Amino acid sequence: MSECCLVDFSVVSRHLSVLEKAGVLTATKEGRTVFYSVRYQHLTAAFRSLAKAIETCRPKSVRPKPSRPKVSRPKVSQPKLSRSK
Repeated sequence: MSECCLVDFSVVSRHLSVLEKAGVLTATKEGRTVFYSVRYQHLTAAFRSLAKAIETCRPKSVRPKPSRPKVSRPKVSQPKLSRSK
């Protein structure tokens, strides 16, 4: 990953470690290589919980602003120029 993105390996390693500690990734070590996998079920459950929390906290009186009607402008034709010979 660090090769394709032109980022120092230590930076990538640190970010992956943070994501693993947060429960977003799982790590499997094979020799000196660490393989990371996304915990999709955990991640989607966390996003659903977050969406639910946001939904319950929002004010009930907030209404979306009505969209502004589109104003159509009359088409102005350009005068045709002709060349005299």
